[in-house]
Amino acid sequence: MRRIIVDLEKCKGCRQCEKACSNTHSAKTLGVLKPLPRVKILFTQSNDGKKGSPYPMRCHHCEIPKCVESCMAGALIKTKDGLVIHEADRCVGCWMCVMTCPYGAIFRDTEHKIVVKCDTCLEDKIPACVAVCKFDAMRIEESE
Repeated sequence: MRRIIVDLEKCKGCRQCEKACSNTHSAKTLGVLKPLPRVKILFTQSNDGKKGSPYPMRCHHCEIPKCVESCMAGALIKTKDGLVIHEADRCVGCWMCVMTCPYGAIFRDTEHKIVVKCDTCLEDKIPACVAVCKFDAMRIEESE
């Protein structure tokens, strides 16, 4: 299985992974007016309410994915390889997966009334977010 591993100690919150993801997926999708990333940089909150450490939010491809269980249209499936894949042509935009994802890693595409989520850039040898990270905070891990 292919996983994106993040070293939170190395992430600087530069958002280059967001931009690369957005550009890569927008280039593959015709008719997209606004580029949408499948990974987003979020920040923890410190005890004094200030912005804390950055972390890239992306799909964790859960062992038992709540998003797949809640998808009434069958647009989210878990593959034999353990990846959670979104089939946009089946999505009805009910947002149930957005509400049930424990990580907040599924994002709304309000323009097309569907969701978008990380697919680890399956068509590419190296995911866009990993390829562009100049701090080596992200890496790809392949396992059986």
